[in-house]
Amino acid sequence: MDVYPGIKAARGRLSPNGCFSIGTFDGVHLGHQRLIARLDEVAVDGPAVVLTFRRHPLSVVKPELAPKPLTSVERRLELLALAGADAVILSEFEESFARLTAAQLLDRLVDELGMSGLVRGYDHRFGSDHAGPERLTELLDERGLRDYVLDPVRECGLIAKSQIVRRLLNEGDVRRAACLLGKPHRLLGRIQRGIGLARKLGVPTANIPDYYEMPPKPGVYVVSGRIIGRTLRGVANIGWRHEPGDSTERPLLEVHLFGLEREAYGAAVAVDFLDRLRDEMSFSSIDELKEQIHKDVERARAWWNAYPNGLAST
Repeated sequence: MDVYPGIKAARGRLSPNGCFSIGTFDGVHLGHQRLIARLDEVAVDGPAVVLTFRRHPLSVVKPELAPKPLTSVERRLELLALAGADAVILSEFEESFARLTAAQLLDRLVDELGMSGLVRGYDHRFGSDHAGPERLTELLDERGLRDYVLDPVRECGLIAKSQIVRRLLNEGDVRRAACLLGKPHRLLGRIQRGIGLARKLGVPTANIPDYYEMPPKPGVYVVSGRIIGRTLRGVANIGWRHEPGDSTERPLLEVHLFGLEREAYGAAVAVDFLDRLRDEMSFSSIDELKEQIHKDVERARAWWNAYPNGLAST
């Protein structure tokens, strides 16, 4: 898959007669995947092209309303490639871009990149004028462009939409979030040295304070972790330190991976959230904390014994 840093960069390098899809594609959930599969299907005379944005448009237009990202840009590109995109135009959503009406954006894509058609969701809208489904139909028809509209994609009794995935994560419902995403929700980060309390309690954890993606609701989860070329089963706690003067903006992720015998400070790790075990708790003593941690580990091991293939066997 070819990646171009903006429309200008793609001009003269992207093959003409491409069929396009436009959007943020955060999470690349099942709705996005179905959309790109349709894009790949209809793009018979040119490439299947995705125009997406490095940052969510709301981060420029209304920063206070910008949602937390479900995936990093790198992960999003990986998932778009797996979904079937031939090329991705990764554009900065700056003020100049934000001022483009839907008609102006379509004209740019036609004039500069030879766009021949658009694949869009049933409720998709774009442009500074927020052109909706009916207006987009008119604009595409006026320009003689092919127009393909995808119906809602439903799984687990819900419509696959990024905002619904975020709601599920806020509720801690990582199983249904994974159902809509088509894969477990993932946090990516690097292991940093902690205070060593978990090791003293007999359950060493990998501390991951910095990650890009939206975390699920604080609590304890069954997880799998990809680290140093290995995928290991495990259990994770995500929660606030509650220490005086602590100004962290996101909860700390602590992961205990079964079979990880060595220290791995600085190593990159991908943590997939499979199921929720319990809410975040407060403890009156170290002994009470130690007892609960060991209970969490045993519950996670029992979950893996019941579902050895993870979500695929649930």
